[in-house]
Amino acid sequence: MFCQSCGGKIKEGARFCAGCGSAVAGGMVPSSQQEPINQQVSYEQASSVNQPVVKDNKVFAIICFSLSLFSFIVFLFINILVGFILSLVADVFGYIGIKSSLKYLSIIGIIISLIIFIWYLVI
Repeated sequence: MFCQSCGGKIKEGARFCAGCGSAVAGGMVPSSQQEPINQQVSYEQASSVNQPVVKDNKVFAIICFSLSLFSFIVFLFINILVGFILSLVADVFGYIGIKSSLKYLSIIGIIISLIIFIWYLVI
């Protein structure tokens, strides 16, 4: 037998539907008279079933920004070559972090690193 409300299969002698919880007193129809109801699934429910979990790369964006600032300070005050190498590392983190919700931090970090790169080539 099937439930009138949800179309779920009901065991003989059950007083409530296991699928939706509605009472089956008088609401049961023999399975020979009724086929189960196909439940409609919204597009959002159907598309979210097999979606892979995507990680947000916020950490990479933050590392890019902070490392590019640090490399700028190192470039100016400590060692030009070390600052340049740190800026290249910051660029790598920036390209990974550009896909995050903190995209602007990655963009700023990449711009700072590119300024260091151009400055290094000019010097």
